Amino acid sequence: MHPGIDNKNAVLNKTKFLILAGVLLSLIGCTRVIQKVSQVGVSTGAEIFAGPTIHMMVDIIMDTDNIRLAREGIGGNMVIVTALAELHPNDLEIQSKAAYLHCCYGMLVENDDPRFASQLYHIARDCGKRALRTNKKFRDGMDSGKRISELVQYLDDDYVEALMWTASAKMLYLLQNRNDHQAQLEIPESLDMVGRAMEMDPDYLFGACQMFIGVYYALIPEFMGVGSGPENSAKMFQEARDVTDGKNLMVDLFEARFLSVTIGDKLRFEELMDHILKTDPKALEGGAMLNVFAQEQARYWLDKKKELF
Repeated sequence: MHPGIDNKNAVLNKTKFLILAGVLLSLIGCTRVIQKVSQVGVSTGAEIFAGPTIHMMVDIIMDTDNIRLAREGIGGNMVIVTALAELHPNDLEIQSKAAYLHCCYGMLVENDDPRFASQLYHIARDCGKRALRTNKKFRDGMDSGKRISELVQYLDDDYVEALMWTASAKMLYLLQNRNDHQAQLEIPESLDMVGRAMEMDPDYLFGACQMFIGVYYALIPEFMGVGSGPENSAKMFQEARDVTDGKNLMVDLFEARFLSVTIGDKLRFEELMDHILKTDPKALEGGAMLNVFAQEQARYWLDKKKELF
């Protein structure tokens, strides 16, 4: 084999090891060691594979059905993600993945620490914006004061992830800070971003785009004229469900939490939560972590049912 290929494979294998080491070390709280691992990875040339590194990190965590491994693994590896994002501020793939992982970590910790989750969503939003600005037409348009709705047309399918998680970061922040008027004003541009992402890849992340819109439609009054309201919300959740034939339990969770609670449908809420708890999380290939998280959240919100209805 060509020596150059051998060297690249060696670095890639080392990168895989660094990811696994970071995940495992995070479980025993070795913060200093985790930081050292990330420093070694960066200083030895592993940054050549920065994009694949984060891809592998996401794949490893997304496919686990151990919620503790997911929560503590993502938390421990945020050091690596942050380091890579800082080293590559103009890299679309790295900034997009950083936005995604900060959103994921925020969702994993928001019940226990909503303030910290809000901070993570702000970081995710900033990473997402940097990703979108790697497109020159989009960047120039933003700098000249044009609206997002005018600019999303310039973004191709390489930007689906950036669009989705920039908008998701804004939504997740708003859900924790519902009295933030500036966040409320950004709802239309978030819908424009997700709409463009869904147009290019309707199956992205097991129906995440449709689910996102379903949440917004459940919370936004119909009179605001953005297609919202309970009926359209239910339609979007069903479209999200259809992407995986009902295997993505996050769809059921979000419908229960937002649509069922908003319209006061306790029976539907209980039905959805019961389905979540009875379903094998591994049914969603490549997304077991989403399902075990949905099951954890189902138990959490069922305990708060009296407060919700």
